[in-house]
Amino acid sequence: GILVDKPGHGYTHSDVGQRAQVTGVIAEDPANQERHIDATSLWVGSNQVTNGSFEIPQTASSARCDTWGNNGWTVDFKNTPESTYIYNNLGVGLQATTYGAQSACMFPTDGGPSISQTLATVPGQLYDFSFALAGAIWYGQGTSVAVSWISNGVDLLGGALVQSGGTTFVTSHFLVAARSASDTIKITYVDFIPGMWGASLIDNVRVEATPPSVPVSPLGMTNRALGGGMLGGQSGVADNVGLNNMGLLVKTTGRATIIDDS
Repeated sequence: GILVDKPGHGYTHSDVGQRAQVTGVIAEDPANQERHIDATSLWVGSNQVTNGSFEIPQTASSARCDTWGNNGWTVDFKNTPESTYIYNNLGVGLQATTYGAQSACMFPTDGGPSISQTLATVPGQLYDFSFALAGAIWYGQGTSVAVSWISNGVDLLGGALVQSGGTTFVTSHFLVAARSASDTIKITYVDFIPGMWGASLIDNVRVEATPPSVPVSPLGMTNRALGGGMLGGQSGVADNVGLNNMGLLVKTTGRATIIDDS
């Protein structure tokens, strides 16, 4: 739905499911006694990750593929080729995802296998880095991975630990500002946490630039509304009216009068 407020104010509607944002300015048509959104622009996000749902190469239902080939990912098997492979979930039933038929699967091994991909990025641009993680049902327990965003040799996430907590896919998000024109994302299997050593299933890896910000225009109010009234648990000025603006930077004019010299 659209909430139409004051004429001249910016309006933004984001649809997370579609990775899109519509931006416009509210305009007023006195003749028809209506308000509408004018000067609208559409921003649509795109995934920077190649083969983020691991659909390439394609394998049969309930089968695994140990040969990654040229599918966008670099794999560090830690000298154990069977530690990391692509698995078709459709025959598993309970772990079929909405991201496609296949997932990446990492098994416990010395040192922890990892998958990584280098992306073309814009220095200073904010990116939403997300992925879905689940523990494999054949182990029947949760699992853990370490998440890295490497820019100019520095891991901006510091190998952040993510735990699945079970066999249901859960999506995690990280907001990162790129520092170079070529940054690397990396997901590494972690096997040192008791009870979290099951196989890691990873799916729907995404890196998307965040939408451009919308300038916020100042809102003019009468001096009587300085401080504003109550807003939920946010206190206002006693017996006052208007939009609550406690704690916000405002500009006001008038005569200063002492009401309490203590």
